[in-house]
Amino acid sequence: MMTEPVCLGCRSLRIATEGKISLCLDCGLRMATDTSIMDYGAAYRDDVSLYAEHFRALDRFQTAADIDTLLLPFERRIVERLGAQHSGSLVDLGCGTGRFLRAAEVAGVNAVGFEIADVLVERLTAHGRNVRAGDIDAFLESDLKPDAVSLLEVVEHLPDPFDAIEKLVLKKQPKYVYVVVPDWATRRHYDSRFAGHDVPPNHLTWWAERSLAALLGRHGYKVEVEAVPETRRSLLGHLARNRQNPPPATVAEWTKAFVSPPTFWLLGIAQRH
Repeated sequence: MMTEPVCLGCRSLRIATEGKISLCLDCGLRMATDTSIMDYGAAYRDDVSLYAEHFRALDRFQTAADIDTLLLPFERRIVERLGAQHSGSLVDLGCGTGRFLRAAEVAGVNAVGFEIADVLVERLTAHGRNVRAGDIDAFLESDLKPDAVSLLEVVEHLPDPFDAIEKLVLKKQPKYVYVVVPDWATRRHYDSRFAGHDVPPNHLTWWAERSLAALLGRHGYKVEVEAVPETRRSLLGHLARNRQNPPPATVAEWTKAFVSPPTFWLLGIAQRH
């Protein structure tokens, strides 16, 4: 018996499918028709060289004298808000190399990370971070009730983002939820390496401002979505790293990008009333 397609961001049944991609006609979310996910824990455990860059970066992020200079633009924006809101506690789901987790701690927040790759948990714990092994379900089963929850470049990896956010806000009821997704079309245009990873089974959904707002705007949460541009310095890095496989952006587009850096991420901020 076939299951009727449903939007993974807003649960609409108005879905148009072409090939391996479905489009929600209500919120605009693009979705892979096959939502089989990668085993990220196994990827780190079985082939460390695959994520060697992550391990080198992890030690740098955890030992740098000034973590603020290493933050991505959206991480810096959230840390600023956390400080302004005097948020007492935060859970960062999918904390990865722990850069944002450490920055939140430096800002005075009681921050706990969850990460599915055991080797990252071990390394971050050795650096003094408070990290637990597990995914979103592990957090839901824990006794933690943080003021804020963050999912930074995480939901595009999930097989059912709607279900994950639904359970999170109903069970934990955080005051703030921060969700960051790639502005995928722009990122692909300027970064061939990103484009190579922006496919199933790594990324399963592709978001816009409207779909991200629909994902977060439920159960009494007020939502704002911010467009976060890349930095000029990082744009230079993308140019250097993509020399062997140049992205589609033309010289004129690169020139314009350095004058006015393009949006690379969408930051969704949900606040409970």
